[in-house]
Amino acid sequence: MYAMNGCSQVDIQGRSHMGLADSEVNLLKCLELTLNNGFNPLRGRQITPKTGDNFQSFDDLISAYKKQVEYATMRVCRAANIVQKAHAETSPNLFRSLFIDDCIKKGINFKDGGPRYNHGQILTQGIGNTADSLAAIKKLVFEEKRISMTELMDAMKNDFPDEQFRQILINGVPKYGNDDDYVDAFAREIVDYFYTELNKHQTWRGGIYGGGSIVFTRAASFGSNVRASPDGRRARTILADSVGPTRGQDKNGPTAMFKSVAKTPQALAQSTHLLNVKFTPSMLRKSKEKVIALFKTYFAEGGQQIQVNVVDKETLWKAKSDPDGYRNLVVRVGGFSAYFTQLSHEHQDCIIARTEQEM
Repeated sequence: MYAMNGCSQVDIQGRSHMGLADSEVNLLKCLELTLNNGFNPLRGRQITPKTGDNFQSFDDLISAYKKQVEYATMRVCRAANIVQKAHAETSPNLFRSLFIDDCIKKGINFKDGGPRYNHGQILTQGIGNTADSLAAIKKLVFEEKRISMTELMDAMKNDFPDEQFRQILINGVPKYGNDDDYVDAFAREIVDYFYTELNKHQTWRGGIYGGGSIVFTRAASFGSNVRASPDGRRARTILADSVGPTRGQDKNGPTAMFKSVAKTPQALAQSTHLLNVKFTPSMLRKSKEKVIALFKTYFAEGGQQIQVNVVDKETLWKAKSDPDGYRNLVVRVGGFSAYFTQLSHEHQDCIIARTEQEM
């Protein structure tokens, strides 16, 4: 049996220290590094020493991308272990240790490896963007040859000066969130690879690391550190929302969107594999039983968690322009709720841009 710990992380009640957002890996940043020599400034060497236009095949690119993910995973786990050790030495939680199985038996405090289970949680951002980007490269560059890798790299370097070119990347390729196996397969593959890779690393407390994806407010900050990407996303802009699709790209309705997300291996998520959705109030009034059936089906297909906003876009726009009139408007950000008018404009826009689901 498990319980929710903190905002929405998984915990084994009374027997564990499962970590709490020990660190994060930006999967889209890993792709950016893959396409740009794979340079590692910390070591002064290249992890995957090729530029995008030097990959001879798509399989070659995928192999290089996975090496970047491996390296990023190793680095964040090592860093998280340093932090875990510091917490154990400087801020032991003695009172909590009294109520967690095996701490007294071992004579070891809660933060030092006393609980029966001592796992860790490494989160991720950019799943939807990365899947869409890989699909764009495979389809447009290697299969259809509509564009060259050199053209794509030049366009991204200059943040897509040609809007027509950018629209090919956006509209000429299947997008994650529409129940299309062509792109959904990439989401499944990268999540499976990252979560499995995490399991190879041991926590300082004596458990293993597991993965998850929950946005909190970091989709914006993570996006600000990634240049333009092959999915047509402009430089420094916000990333896709947790495990969901890129905002506005799920165009086939909520059932198709839920089916896409359910294809990712959520059983491997030791932390929360979170899907944020936005329904209009009228939809719940008219189609309540359909929504319930949709949720039940998603969970039956392996879905782990859904967080829902019930609000229409018009109300959100009004609240942004007239905050004094909407001070009591509460929204679900992703892992926590907040007063909409107290969020930054950037995060307000993030919630407004979530696809408004209808049936």
